[in-house]
Amino acid sequence: MIEKKKTIFCKNKYGAFTIILDKTRIFIRDYTYMNIDATLIEIFPEKLNLPITHFLLPESKFLNNFEAFNNLEVYIAHFLPNNEVKINYGNIIGINKFSFQFIHNIDTQYGSSGGPIFEKNSMFILGIHKQGSLVEKKNYASFIYPIVDSLKNNNDYVSMRYFKREDSIYEGEMRNNFCEGYGKIINENGYYYKGQWSKGKRQGFGVEFSKDDNIIYQGEFFNNEYNGYGRFNKDNGKFYIGNFFNGKRHGKGKLYDKNNNLKYEGNFVNDKPEGEATLFYDNGITHFKGYFSEAKLNGEGKEYYIDGRLKYEGNFINGQYFGKGKYYSFEFDNDIHGKLLYEGDFAFGTFDGNGIYYYKNGEYYIGSFINGKKEGNGTHFYSNQSIKYKGEYSNGKKNGNGTFYFKAGTYYKGQWVNDEMNGKGIIYYQNGKKKYEGDFVNGKKEGSGTQYYENEEPEYVGLFSNNKFEGVGMYFTKEGEYYSGVFHDGVRNGYCEIYDKEGKLSFSGNFINGECESKFGFLMNSIRNKIKNLGFNKK
Repeated sequence: MIEKKKTIFCKNKYGAFTIILDKTRIFIRDYTYMNIDATLIEIFPEKLNLPITHFLLPESKFLNNFEAFNNLEVYIAHFLPNNEVKINYGNIIGINKFSFQFIHNIDTQYGSSGGPIFEKNSMFILGIHKQGSLVEKKNYASFIYPIVDSLKNNNDYVSMRYFKREDSIYEGEMRNNFCEGYGKIINENGYYYKGQWSKGKRQGFGVEFSKDDNIIYQGEFFNNEYNGYGRFNKDNGKFYIGNFFNGKRHGKGKLYDKNNNLKYEGNFVNDKPEGEATLFYDNGITHFKGYFSEAKLNGEGKEYYIDGRLKYEGNFINGQYFGKGKYYSFEFDNDIHGKLLYEGDFAFGTFDGNGIYYYKNGEYYIGSFINGKKEGNGTHFYSNQSIKYKGEYSNGKKNGNGTFYFKAGTYYKGQWVNDEMNGKGIIYYQNGKKKYEGDFVNGKKEGSGTQYYENEEPEYVGLFSNNKFEGVGMYFTKEGEYYSGVFHDGVRNGYCEIYDKEGKLSFSGNFINGECESKFGFLMNSIRNKIKNLGFNKK
């Protein structure tokens, strides 16, 4: 803020204004003609040696009529050592038209250099006093640089420093009352701009600085805004290089992190990524490539692993996998891509809808997904494309009713819970005939069931546990004889009865671990030998 020293009320054809003077500056308020709220003119003695004016104000009354200056009554402001301002009165008595030098009879003293020259009656500002010397032992000569609004038929610039709206200072070239050419402006927060101007606006190449002298923006300006090609630096060290329109990123551009790693290259619209673009990892490898809208991937695009191998290709919505696409695992698959893991429908970044999931061992699944997990009906295939399982899924596992085909050729058809045979089910031989029908728990025969020979004749009817005969049951030989009694761990244990193929009781007694403990009644040796060879521990 300029310290107030003395106030002079002046006027010109545009109205009244106020001048505040100190030792080196003229501070002019309410100068509406210049379309600014206030103007600061600062005296640069080294520039006053030039033969043309370096200061500009809107008065050209005497430009084409220098004789009008003769005998003109004027005031000269003096800045005294005690910081007070003294106004001396006199006349202009001569003029040097070539160099705009004036001779006057005012007693100028220390501190007059840089003072304004006012016409006595109108208080027009006529010029800036530089220095004085004794002429003909009585008169004082001085260089008085006229203050005019233009130089006739002359495109030379003049220098000026001013406050705009009392919050900015400008120093640089001017023409026709506007900043024109090269100049510097500083606002009250210490931020400043150095560069080209046109008609009072930042236009052309320029640099915008923070109060700590760090570059904020460097590039092209138009109409006071970033327009054209430039670089914008953020406080966090990140920066953008590319095209601007009306102060916003617009057109082709690149975003870098604080370590100078390229992170984004592509198109911008209204300060947001829009259109074709590529995102990068810190190592420079492509991360995403596709079409951006509202600063997010939307439409067809690709995502890559950090080593450059393809991770996903397909549709995006708001930066997430959405729609049709392919997802590749990180495992190498003998080409530049990862191994294809899934292809089909996506939603919110994961498998959702109908798709194909590929396993490491070459097997694959075709069916429905919800939130990344198998859900609903689907079919799991072996690597040779034969069916492994066909049925219902829930929460990524076999749940509900389904058919599972074992590699040996047998297959199971029934209920499933969490990938295990649970509930009622039937195991079939490869020829389609029943092998077992009954209860299952966690993938094993458990509870009531019937086990069959390949001709679908019953082999065992009774209770099972852990895939073995357990509890009360009946075992049938292929010859038609059968055993009725108690089983444990797959063999006879406890009381039993053996019947021949006509249904007549041929033996009764106790067994331990499949061996006969005692006999009741008549038992022929041939029957005894046959019992030993029946093989009751079959499953």
